[in-house]
Amino acid sequence: MVNNVIVPDEGSKCVYPIFDSENQKKFCLRYKGKVLTTTDQKIVKTENNTYFLEHSTDTTAAKSFDNATFLSVVFVICATWFAWWCAKKSFDLTKLSFDSLIQQIKDSTQSSIDTNMALIQSQEILKDKEISAERVLYLITNIREYFALFIAESSYIGNESQSLFNHIKREYSANVNYNPKADPLAQEKIKELTIKRVNCELTKSRIELLLDHQKKSHTQLLSKTEICYQEMLGCFVGAINQTNSPSTYNNFRTNIKSLIREASQVVKNEIGE
Repeated sequence: MVNNVIVPDEGSKCVYPIFDSENQKKFCLRYKGKVLTTTDQKIVKTENNTYFLEHSTDTTAAKSFDNATFLSVVFVICATWFAWWCAKKSFDLTKLSFDSLIQQIKDSTQSSIDTNMALIQSQEILKDKEISAERVLYLITNIREYFALFIAESSYIGNESQSLFNHIKREYSANVNYNPKADPLAQEKIKELTIKRVNCELTKSRIELLLDHQKKSHTQLLSKTEICYQEMLGCFVGAINQTNSPSTYNNFRTNIKSLIREASQVVKNEIGE
């Protein structure tokens, strides 16, 4: 083996120089356990040393270019992938933001719809209550008005019928030939009471149209109204025919008072509802 030779490993492509000054231009190769020496820095390519020779400058440059190209391609691929990844993330974030905005708009729209529906329902409820209150107020006002007229007219007819009864009775006592039709005072009173009776009947008809015939309290009030009306007619006709008695007028006044109480109770019930 040559002295001062750094022996390469077998199969290595590198060539190691001999460091002594005497043989510094020599190079060595190791091949199959033997060290080969040569004075040329460029060893002739042979079958035996081709595998171990260092590449030439052109080969090295080409290899460097290939490596640079490979690294550039890898870098470009990585940069392209990174750019794609960033773009995808940006797109995902944009889509997420857009979806979030759409959902917020939907939620806001739905919330507005729900609020408006609740407001409409609340207004409908308030309107129904207002209408119901107006109906009750209308009913109560008319009950009071119609019954006030009916009771006043009936009571007036009853009282004046009793006066007419007493007047005719006195005239018959004074003159057996007395004729009420020839008595101007009696005829004037009869005419007046007839007009009152017609008005009273009209008021009774209004009451019948006003009250609810399906309600028990209303039907009872209607029944009491009819009784008072018929008794009022009995007082009027009986005064002309002289068929009444003091109890007739007393019973009529008692029923009028009962009618007042029942009408007042119906008004209270309607207010309570």
